[in-house]
Amino acid sequence: MRHTLSTMDFIDVLYWFCQNDRSFQVGREKYHVPWLFVINRKSSEVPMIDVHLRYSGGDLLGVTAKVIDMPHHYIELHPDIRKQFWDPQHWPKHVLARYTW
Repeated sequence: MRHTLSTMDFIDVLYWFCQNDRSFQVGREKYHVPWLFVINRKSSEVPMIDVHLRYSGGDLLGVTAKVIDMPHHYIELHPDIRKQFWDPQHWPKHVLARYTW
């Protein structure tokens, strides 16, 4: 079953990473993504979550998400991102999520 995206659905999309569930929900449909290792991964770079929404017209067909190294030009624009992420005393950790479609 396909779901037609609305403005409220995009708000739900942005809220998704605040939840502790590994499913991405739009309306009543859930799309499962694997657990994402953000801390203790093998890279020394600041992580970023890259979310790709696959759709046709207004229909959401699927969702993929993966952790990538944050592009250096993002860090140059916001140098506190690196400092806060690697500071063991700074919690909660904030992780940037980039949505593409």
